[in-house]
Amino acid sequence: MSSLYDQLGGEPAIDATVEKFYQLMLADPLMSPFFAHTDMNRQRNIQKKFLTYALKGNGLPPYAKKSMQKAHANITIEDKHYDKLEELLDQALASLGVESGLIKKTLGAIELMREDVLTKQHGAVPGPELSLLDAVGGEAAVEAVVKLLYERILADPLLIPFFAKADMKRQHLMQKKFLVMVLSGKPLPNASRNAMITAHAKLNLSDADFDRVIAHIAASLQIAGVEAYLIEKIGAIAETTRDLCLGRAELIK
Repeated sequence: MSSLYDQLGGEPAIDATVEKFYQLMLADPLMSPFFAHTDMNRQRNIQKKFLTYALKGNGLPPYAKKSMQKAHANITIEDKHYDKLEELLDQALASLGVESGLIKKTLGAIELMREDVLTKQHGAVPGPELSLLDAVGGEAAVEAVVKLLYERILADPLLIPFFAKADMKRQHLMQKKFLVMVLSGKPLPNASRNAMITAHAKLNLSDADFDRVIAHIAASLQIAGVEAYLIEKIGAIAETTRDLCLGRAELIK
C-alpha cells in the first residue's frame, strides 16, 4: 500500500497544503502570536519536512526530534495549541479537495507526533546533546552533502581548475572522513592537520577561493535540509581550516 504522502499527491500536494495551512494559522488568534517574529519561508520549509516524515510513515529521525525540541524550547505549546493545529490542517486539506477518509488518516499520523512537539510541557527530560554529526543525520547525511558539494564545486568555473588532476573518488572519501571526524567533535590530529597543509601547498588558493568553497558547503547543507543554526556551526568549523588551506600554518613535527 502506498504511503499517505503518496496518496495525498506527493511533494506538490504537501507544498499546497503547507501554503494553505499557514494562511489559516496566521489568521487564527490563538496560533498567530507564535509567528510574530518568524521567518515564514523557513517555517514553511520546516513544516514541509515535518509533514513528509510523518506521512511517509518513517517517524522523525533523532536529529529532527532534537531540532524540533530546540525550536520549541522557549515557547509554551499546550495540547490546546496542538488541537488547533490539527483543526486547521483538517481545514487546509478539505479546502484542497482531499477526501474525508484520507484527511482522517493524515490527522492520525500527525497525532503520533504530538509528544515530540509537547515534550517539554509533558515533563520529559531532554536527552544528551547530540554531536553535530548526529544532528545533521549521521554519516549517510554527510555522504549526501559531500556529493552535493563536489557537484557544485565541479560546476564552478573558478574552482574546477584546482581539481583538474584530482582523483575525485579519493577526494570524496577524504572529505567525508574529514567531516565525520570534525562533526563528531574530535580534534583534528596533527597528522591530518599536516596532511591538509601539504595537500593544499601547491594550489595557491586565495581567500576568495576559500570563501567560495565555504559558500558551496553552506548551500549543499541547505539543499540537504540541514537546519540554519547547524549550518552556521559547521561553517564556523570549516573556517578554522582557512589558514591550513591557504599556506599560513606551519607543519607540526
